[in-house]
Amino acid sequence: MDMDVPVFLLEILEKENFPYVVLGEPPINSENPVWVDVDNENGSRQAVRHFVEQGYRKIVLVVENKDTIFAKKRVKGYCRGISEEQKDSQDPVILLSSGDPVLFEQKVLESVEEAHADAFLCSNNMIAYQVMSVLKRENIAIPGQVGIVTFDNYPFAEYMDPPLSVVDVDTYQLGKVASDLLLERISNIEPDRRILLIDTSLICRDSSKRRKG
Repeated sequence: MDMDVPVFLLEILEKENFPYVVLGEPPINSENPVWVDVDNENGSRQAVRHFVEQGYRKIVLVVENKDTIFAKKRVKGYCRGISEEQKDSQDPVILLSSGDPVLFEQKVLESVEEAHADAFLCSNNMIAYQVMSVLKRENIAIPGQVGIVTFDNYPFAEYMDPPLSVVDVDTYQLGKVASDLLLERISNIEPDRRILLIDTSLICRDSSKRRKG
């Protein structure tokens, strides 16, 4: 999930002993919350592995805010993926997309032209669109010169030019698991597990496909 739940809200629910389930890892150190989230860490690792399998050599992660819990998980997974797949050829490189859009565009171009980045893992479709627009404007071929993978399989992702490869988040399963857990809590049934992570899967489309298969 892309938003952190306010701590004060969780504290109120805990105080009132009100049954709830959190979508996304909660920012509270307690054994009480029951929460369901996407396995963001493994999603980043999947993307890094995919890039390497497709022949990309320098992979950049782009996030809006490194301080959110979900972003920290994606950063951690990306760094682990680089360590496992690229430890002899690159260090982790993380860009922030928030702030001045002109400055962000400059950072993207500098990453490609000066730091020789050839792949971008984007934390959402809007960032992927921004990166893609910058590259197209400079006639940088996608995926021939630079590959792009984004989190979340939004409806328009497959209709981009080129269609975007995605770390797919099963939002249906996320909602179903959360609702089942909530019904159990309302019925005073203690859940078997208080933390459940929904697996991600990588859908390879043209934006990162260099090799057949």
